[in-house]
Amino acid sequence: DDGGGGGGGDDDAGHRHYRPMVVECTSAAMLESQNANAVGVVQYAIVVLLVSLLMPLYTARLVIEKQSGFFDVSKLLGLSTPRYLLMNYAYDYGVVYAALVVLLVAVGNAVGITIWRPFSFAWLVVLVAYGHGLLAQCYVLAAVLRNPTAAYVAGYTVAIFGSGACVAVNLLLLDADQLPPLALLLVPMFAYARAAFSLARETALPTLARGAFAAEQAYVCAAFVVFDTVVLMALAVLLHVGVATTAR
Repeated sequence: DDGGGGGGGDDDAGHRHYRPMVVECTSAAMLESQNANAVGVVQYAIVVLLVSLLMPLYTARLVIEKQSGFFDVSKLLGLSTPRYLLMNYAYDYGVVYAALVVLLVAVGNAVGITIWRPFSFAWLVVLVAYGHGLLAQCYVLAAVLRNPTAAYVAGYTVAIFGSGACVAVNLLLLDADQLPPLALLLVPMFAYARAAFSLARETALPTLARGAFAAEQAYVCAAFVVFDTVVLMALAVLLHVGVATTAR
């Protein structure tokens, strides 16, 4: 009996030593996950903001061209408003936006950020789509603004506060596994932020493990960005034509 009692005592002692080790390992794992999640949130916010910061540049340049008379001269030379906007669109997207995205992805991979590790085809689709949505938003703003300073202020305000609001809503208010309300997806910036959030769950946000439809949700949001682009660009053309007609 004494031997059995001694064995039981040894087992109890072993359990007493084992439990603190389990608790310590669990706490360390939780702390590591929380730290990784905080880094992921910062990366997610930066990815949404940096691309959107092109908004004041695009908007102000169009307003400056209108104010300087370049827009009117182009019309006198026979360039219609839709063709004028299309030429600007091709330059803004094909040169400026494409260069920024390539730079961001290259630098991000070089420094080893987790949100783009690896850089997937889904990310490519989302970034390509948002370039169109971003330009459409800018062209609408440029149609209703007359002063370059106002264009810069409006552009930076929408880019910074709009991006911050989109990130906060996705992180704090919406169910990660459900598509957000349709009204929100009709805003290109939010649709992009939602798509980026869905993809970030796979790499940079460990406490928000990817759901069954995370990548699929990103593609749906990218499709909404394209739809939003068509609607907003049609509105932009109508507004610019109206402004040109009024100026006569």
